[in-house]
Amino acid sequence: MSSLISWAAILLSLALCPLFSGFVDRMTAFFAGRDGDGMLQPYRDLLTLARKRGRRVMFIDGVIPAGVLTASCLLLFTTPLGTEASALSFPGDFALWMVALASGRTFGVAAAFGRSGFPGFGAGRLAIRSTLVCITAFAALATILAVGDGTSLAAALEGLTGRARADYIVALLAASFAFAVATLAESGKAPFDDLAGWEPKLAHDAVERDFGGPELAMLKYAEHLKLWTLGCMAVQIALPRLDLDPLDAARVFAGLAVFGALAGLAGAFAPRLDGKRSVLALGAACALAVMSPFLAWIRI
Repeated sequence: MSSLISWAAILLSLALCPLFSGFVDRMTAFFAGRDGDGMLQPYRDLLTLARKRGRRVMFIDGVIPAGVLTASCLLLFTTPLGTEASALSFPGDFALWMVALASGRTFGVAAAFGRSGFPGFGAGRLAIRSTLVCITAFAALATILAVGDGTSLAAALEGLTGRARADYIVALLAASFAFAVATLAESGKAPFDDLAGWEPKLAHDAVERDFGGPELAMLKYAEHLKLWTLGCMAVQIALPRLDLDPLDAARVFAGLAVFGALAGLAGAFAPRLDGKRSVLALGAACALAVMSPFLAWIRI
């Protein structure tokens, strides 16, 4: 039964992740006083792209989008959703979670290099951002494993009881905030969506130009899925676990709604971060995340 619930949660996540991305964009427009697109716009964009003809020229052009999407799916399969363990839960599954996140970023950087006459323009700083995102997520994960005292992600999150949160409140707050910043940066949401600078614009244009139709749809859907998955993890780090399964599932969904509203608020009022400033912001979040395991070690 537990396995069936886990797979049902995965199917629900696969269906609703574009809706959550649309919700974040809608909240950003709402707090900024704009009309904005509807929450279903991501579904329309994916459907439009799926109907178009792709621009695949070489074999690698199909491998990169498939690799990004596969890594995002693997990240979802290794992430606990609510009280249930992940579909691929086993002792040491956090290592597979890390591999999935890093693999997705590797394929993402490869997509940004593109086939242009100036390969790599805009992808260099994207590679730095990707490295900082991975280090931030891994350090936050190390804090969870240390505080929760578990050998798997599900066991570690289950160990984040009220007593543990009270004893390690500073370390968990630092890890939660840094992980939330990494989630927004990884998903390209505001304020990490600025394309005014030449480097991020060239990286974005390389993806839009070299991939079209179903390939570009896979890349965009992978971004929606990654935002949903990392958002679920951020919620479970920040909010205490509930004993009853229905209530704990409601905690995750309600927490995602609050996370989406806060992300929209940040996107509406925080200044847009261009290439250099986004690296500095991620560097600060990375430093905070790296400090959190030491804060847990000294029980703060």
